[in-house]
Amino acid sequence: MTEQPPADGSSASSEEPIDAQFEPELLGRWERLGASALGLVAGGGGGWAVFTTDNQAGSAVLVVIGAAFLLMGLQGTPLIRVGGADSGVELERRRRRVERAIEQARHEENQEVAAGIVEGASILEPAVFRSLRYRRELYVSKVALALQTVGAAVERGKNDRGPDLVAQTATGLVNIEVKYIGGRLSLSGVRQAESYSHGVPALVVTNAPLSPEVESHNASERSRHVEAVRWNDERDTALLGRALLRVAAAGGLQAGS
Repeated sequence: MTEQPPADGSSASSEEPIDAQFEPELLGRWERLGASALGLVAGGGGGWAVFTTDNQAGSAVLVVIGAAFLLMGLQGTPLIRVGGADSGVELERRRRRVERAIEQARHEENQEVAAGIVEGASILEPAVFRSLRYRRELYVSKVALALQTVGAAVERGKNDRGPDLVAQTATGLVNIEVKYIGGRLSLSGVRQAESYSHGVPALVVTNAPLSPEVESHNASERSRHVEAVRWNDERDTALLGRALLRVAAAGGLQAGS
């Protein structure tokens, strides 16, 4: 995967350039005419080259490109990618299918079903999941399942300005903020989760190493109601469970004081 998560601890959903590529508008009239013209030129040139030159591979690619642009002109569908290992054509409808699956998973009450939907979409459309946005969605689903494994009841957050997940423990509620990032988790990422908590204990779960500042924050008794933990797979689940219990217990003590 060539695309890396952001290094500043911010969530992927706040990055407009990433999201923008998944919300294309249909082509306008002149764009469709231009695409059709390019398709005719490329397709015609490729067809002529097939019969008059020895460069069969290059001619075939021209034919595929021409067909893709003609399809754009006829349907008004933005082109996502032309070419690849098999000179295939990927159109927007593939991303739309994944988009619908992700939306369904977000509203699914059963987290096992939600994770299955996202996992299935990643298997059916692996090229789409090279995107940071969808890799993060897959990571959130796996974190939700891991939290259930340690005995918490888990729900998705209700809006973009709140936590990604809410875990119900025997001690009380814990807000779960997911940080799928590159580099190290900075203290600002933890502070952001704290601002969302509104008095509810919060646990930041990340795929990235914790910075020394975050390690010091975790060690401080004063900030025990907001903690960060690294989780990547089942080998980290026990660590995740212990962090969840500490945060929930600290939140209970804070409420009772």
